[in-house]
Amino acid sequence: MKAKGVSHIAICVADLEKSLEFYRDILGLTVKMRTTQEMAGRPGAESAEMYERPRKARTVANIYFDDPAYPQPFLVLTSHPGDQVGGEPIKLDQRGISHISFGVENVKA
Repeated sequence: MKAKGVSHIAICVADLEKSLEFYRDILGLTVKMRTTQEMAGRPGAESAEMYERPRKARTVANIYFDDPAYPQPFLVLTSHPGDQVGGEPIKLDQRGISHISFGVENVKA
C-alpha cells in the first residue's frame, strides 16, 4: 500500500468553540460539518487503547480549506462536552505532534 497524501489530522480540544474561533475566524478555514455524537455503541468507544476513560458523547467539527483541490477535511476537531479531557500541551522535544504550521499570504493581516 502506498500513501498518496494526508487525509486529515484529528485533534482533541478542551474548548471546541474557542478552537473554531481560531481556525474559522482567524485562519479563514471553513467548517462544513459539526455534530454531537453519543459514544454508546460506537466502534472503539469502550477501548482502553483508544480512550483514557469511557465518554458519554463527543462533538466533532470537520474543517476544510476553501479550495476545491482539497476535497477532504483538513482538521477534525473533537471535544467531549461536559467532560474534562486529560493531557498537557507538549514541548518540541517531547513525543507527539508539537504543532501544525500554516502558510499564509500576509502574517500581519
